[in-house]
Amino acid sequence: MRVSILASGSSGNITLLETESTRLLVDAGLGKRETLARLAAVENDVKKIDGILITHEHADHCNGLPQMLGLWKAPLYVTEPTMDALQRILPETFGKRLRGVEKIYAGQSFVIGDIEVHAFRVTHDAIDPICFTFRTNGTKMAIVTDLGHLTNLVKTHLRNCDCVVLESNHDSEMLKVGPYP
Repeated sequence: MRVSILASGSSGNITLLETESTRLLVDAGLGKRETLARLAAVENDVKKIDGILITHEHADHCNGLPQMLGLWKAPLYVTEPTMDALQRILPETFGKRLRGVEKIYAGQSFVIGDIEVHAFRVTHDAIDPICFTFRTNGTKMAIVTDLGHLTNLVKTHLRNCDCVVLESNHDSEMLKVGPYP
């Protein structure tokens, strides 16, 4: 399993996860040009994506989604509340480029190609935020974005991981004085 973190932060989040036969994007926070440039920077020319998984509806995780769907015509894996939010906040090109939507939910396991995916809930100020563990060929890894608190549920899902990608920027003081509700 190969993991390429193409972007992580307030200006965009996107991670490529791949095996010999399966390629997944987790989040799509960058536009087409920047995503392709970052793929080139890690010497990866991706011709096909087998699925795009969205953790939540915040712009830094989904702004580039219409472009990614147009580029790769991959199925979208998303919770129903997050899908409803995406339909409200993304441009109408989003709906026109959908080639398939797989509604998922926290606690669910499903398979894409040769990768078993498990979605689990995290605490974040989004409608229905989830993160994922991935298993293939005896390897387990997790991608956990916008982690505000390390709950027992998160600890349980991270147990026995060979690789953990954490993106966490929780700052109680910044929340008190910042622009977020």
